[in-house]
Amino acid sequence: MNLNLPDNGGQCLPIFSTPLRAADYARTLLHAGPRVRYLSTSPQQAVGMLRDVEEMGIRSFVLDPCPRCSVFTAIQCTSVKTGDDAVALWAIFKATEFSRATLYLTYALCAARAGRLEIARDVALETVGHVTLDDPRLHLLLGQIGVGLRDRTLFREAGEFLAFFKAEAWSRKLEQTARTGSPDFADFAQCVGDS
Repeated sequence: MNLNLPDNGGQCLPIFSTPLRAADYARTLLHAGPRVRYLSTSPQQAVGMLRDVEEMGIRSFVLDPCPRCSVFTAIQCTSVKTGDDAVALWAIFKATEFSRATLYLTYALCAARAGRLEIARDVALETVGHVTLDDPRLHLLLGQIGVGLRDRTLFREAGEFLAFFKAEAWSRKLEQTARTGSPDFADFAQCVGDS
């Protein structure tokens, strides 16, 4: 399951921050191979794993590679020496992911509020597909847009994701929107700031 680096740079080990991300990667890219199994580790165990893969000739890894893109940031295994290093690196990646998701969500929300629902939908779907699929804010927005566009599939899938994430308050908001038949983008101010 390793990635090949360009210019004969060797192999790069993909590491995922959540089982959901690993499953999305496997479902999207590894559906034709043998069944994939997941290993969960502590930060200290991850450091040990990096030392083990170095002995196998793998000198770098990537955290949460997008299964739909060919661009990623490879990190040298030797740069992570302690569990604290692993946690710091994870925190940087997750903070960057959250910032990107919020940026795109804010853009999509502004488009939705301006009545440009197709643009809002496309930006939100790209964000789910390429930045993070486990942010319930995006699924609530997609559900609201589904109501506005009368897109039952978009609405249903957004509701299924919210139920999967056990985001009960947002699931109720989406159900209320469905009952009224009119999207309400006002409550998003609390989750993305005034936009």
